Amino acid sequence: MNKYVLALTATAMTASVVAPVASANGLAFNDLTGYAQDTTDAVKLLVDKKIVNGTTATTFSPNAEITRGQVVKILGRYLLNVEGQTVPADWNTKARFSDVPVNHKDEELVKLAALCFDAGIFTGSEGKLMTAGTMSRENLALVVNRLAKQMTDGQDLVALAAGKPSKVTDLAKAKEESRAAITALNALNISNVAEFNPKGTVKRVHFASLVAKLLVTVEALEAAPEEPTAPVVDEAVKAFEDAVNAVNIADVTAEVVETLVAQYNALSAAQKAQLSPQVAAIVKAVEDKLAELQEEAKPEEPETPVAPEQPTNPTPEQPTTPTNPVPEQPTTPTNPVPEQPTTPTNPVPEQPTTPVEPTPPPKTDAEVLADKIAAIGPAVSNADITVQGSGSTVSVTIANPNASIASFMGLYGSIVQQLGIVKVNGYDPNSFSTIGYLGGLVSGADTLGDLKGQTFNIPVVVNNTGKEFSTTISIQLN
Repeated sequence: MNKYVLALTATAMTASVVAPVASANGLAFNDLTGYAQDTTDAVKLLVDKKIVNGTTATTFSPNAEITRGQVVKILGRYLLNVEGQTVPADWNTKARFSDVPVNHKDEELVKLAALCFDAGIFTGSEGKLMTAGTMSRENLALVVNRLAKQMTDGQDLVALAAGKPSKVTDLAKAKEESRAAITALNALNISNVAEFNPKGTVKRVHFASLVAKLLVTVEALEAAPEEPTAPVVDEAVKAFEDAVNAVNIADVTAEVVETLVAQYNALSAAQKAQLSPQVAAIVKAVEDKLAELQEEAKPEEPETPVAPEQPTNPTPEQPTTPTNPVPEQPTTPTNPVPEQPTTPTNPVPEQPTTPVEPTPPPKTDAEVLADKIAAIGPAVSNADITVQGSGSTVSVTIANPNASIASFMGLYGSIVQQLGIVKVNGYDPNSFSTIGYLGGLVSGADTLGDLKGQTFNIPVVVNNTGKEFSTTISIQLN
């Protein structure tokens, strides 16, 4: 919509002349005397913009019911004189309505009917325009709603009124397709009557007021800058998030973790809901870390002291009695025994040896990991999820889509434990950096169902029996 309409409207709305209203050609409508200032200003605005004409040089016929042909002319003049659109080149060779042939006596009607039809604003009824017929208020609401799309960047009144309250009390009397447009007219204060009377007809003066209000309202909505809404920061929430982001879970002390847990428990349910997904995902890891540190801090059982050895009295050494040496006896010579001949033995045939099976080559790191993944199902499946593994892929079938996102974090912890993962995305599996990384993957999801159909390819380092192996594990959620 041209931006000078608002300025022109403001001038027209503050004009001091009540009646008669001057038209663009200097003529006066003498039948508007007695109407409210805003009504006469609305007519003047449309006359000045070459959108409406009088029924004669001096009359507007405000109380006459507006006809369908007059509506088409008003809409077409707006497109032509305000939006700067052009009449279709084939207006005089291609009739848009069966009852308005190209040789119709009202040439302006033929041109503007073609313009409105091609713009999608006025499409008629069963191929007919029915020029002399009247229009119901509910149909006019539909037409005006379509006109708004030409004034904006494709937004109709329904879109512009989104979130605004409406006070129409007889909406149920309107046909279904027009209800949204009627609601929008009221919500934007273009029509301010509670009883819209959808089946009633419209007078010329009322339609002029409606179109003028539409121009002013749309221009004001387009001109007004959007007010940025500053987020309300809860100090307790901010303090907790700052405290979480300041520590590293890999080397944090029990005292620091206890402080974090105490801060978290002190938050209300509403405050906890304000936490970022990354920080919310860290809370369980913090609590687990506290339990781990508390377990490590337990004093060791004292050892039972060993009783000291009792001293023993030394036994005095007894003097040895000297012995008389025994004289050496002479040896008696012996006759040599002749060597006996050996009896030949039959040789024992050699027994065949059983062949030894060759030792299979050791499994590769990838094969060791694949074995772990293949066996992971029973260890990590629960009521919410069923898990199967093959190769480097962990397939998760979601049984309870309404389960909270904490179930995914629990699954992650189980996978880390079962596969012996020592690094995730380059960090310790339980570090804040890793928990934040995982929180980013599931950001925006509130339940397991929100993750359905997603696949997460996570770089990891696995400890395969003392040897670290870098790879990528895929977690598929079905």
